[in-house]
Amino acid sequence: LYTHFTSPIRRYADVIVHRLLAASLGISKLPPVFQDSLQLTSIADNLNYRHRNAQYAGRASVELHTLIYFRKRPTDTEGRIVKIRSNGFFVFVPKYGIEGPVYLTKAEKGSGEWYVDEQQQKIKKMDGSLSYNVLQTVQIHMEVVEPQPNRPKLQLTLI
Repeated sequence: LYTHFTSPIRRYADVIVHRLLAASLGISKLPPVFQDSLQLTSIADNLNYRHRNAQYAGRASVELHTLIYFRKRPTDTEGRIVKIRSNGFFVFVPKYGIEGPVYLTKAEKGSGEWYVDEQQQKIKKMDGSLSYNVLQTVQIHMEVVEPQPNRPKLQLTLI
């Protein structure tokens, strides 16, 4: 699973794949270490494990730096709805390259009920006074909140 023939961080995975491909195409002999399927499986599992951990570390780093940036910069900006859910929608904010959920709270919902059509990707008030659909532009407020102690998160709310 973990191979991509261009990145230097994947050299070991690429060397293994190249050797296996060369052996399967009859270009060279299969090295003895690769003839033991249990050992080869162990190598592949280790590569995939390290790849997943690298992905998690990369995502955590992006999240940390996003929180540091927005901690003292609450911002109102424009976003585009990319997915409708039963309790709100996901918004992409092009200015910052951030995607996140916007939950429809009681304040946004008012007294009326909402009808959500996840197939058609639309959400509208039953009385027809307000509706949202995919690719619609909305104004949102972005700020760092701490719903749990020492667990800050970036919150996107509808303006």
